[in-house]
Amino acid sequence: PVMLKTLNLMHNAPDIDWTVEQLAQEVGLSRSGFALKFKQALGDTPLNYLTTLRIFKATKILQSTDYNLEKVANLIGYKDAFSFSKTFKRLIGMSPKAFRDKNEAEKTLAWRFS
Repeated sequence: PVMLKTLNLMHNAPDIDWTVEQLAQEVGLSRSGFALKFKQALGDTPLNYLTTLRIFKATKILQSTDYNLEKVANLIGYKDAFSFSKTFKRLIGMSPKAFRDKNEAEKTLAWRFS
């Protein structure tokens, strides 16, 4: 139940500037106890999980909108497009613009379902 509540918080509000301490407080655990339980349950740290979640949500936004990078960054909890782009490139292997361009080019390919 504690991890489910934590995941709901993160997934429903990825734009909040969560800290481990805030998440722990929300679910009624100490910071260290929460971090340990999270790692045991999900195999990752809370903030790494949140970063991955944010970038996954960003890929969906980039695929379905023409929002500029600043807006995408703000929607998923980044203060600026630069830090968002840097993290996106580290996790996805290409810039958000390159990702969007590749997505546009591949939209008409037969293997794309949506």
